[in-house]
Amino acid sequence: MARTSTLLAGLVVAAALVGGTAAWLLLAPSSHFSPGARSGCALIVLGTPDAVTNGSSPGYRIPVGSTGGGAIWSDFAFSVQDPRGNPIGITGSGWNLTIRNAAGTTIASYDIGAPNPSWVSGGAILLSTTETIDLAYPGNDSLSGDTIVLQWIGSSCTGSISATLP
Repeated sequence: MARTSTLLAGLVVAAALVGGTAAWLLLAPSSHFSPGARSGCALIVLGTPDAVTNGSSPGYRIPVGSTGGGAIWSDFAFSVQDPRGNPIGITGSGWNLTIRNAAGTTIASYDIGAPNPSWVSGGAILLSTTETIDLAYPGNDSLSGDTIVLQWIGSSCTGSISATLP
């Protein structure tokens, strides 16, 4: 019973941390732990994405929430899917996915437009409730209705978390 109560309290805290606009939740064991972190699970919450302009490129900003568990950014791979769940073609320059802290400073970068997408920097940074995912894309195409997906690729976990782009 105590484990269930702790889990439910974590869900409530995580939803409150991103302004109560949680889109989806992921509950998964984590292979990375920081001192004092709750072991066994990483709870991640994605807030509602906002359409933004990143420089001259259109894009989206997605708030992130985590109640601990020690998940790091390199535990995840990113993709974008159409409304039917099919991956959309992301190739070439102009695609940019960064993780920013509360001050707006880039703390991690993921090369989502590469033939084999991967973390360029910051993959070892712990997820925090003060971070955002910023996705910029080229051209005038709209991603409205598409979904950004974070696929768990950590060593002991499976699952994904997603948010629909407005």
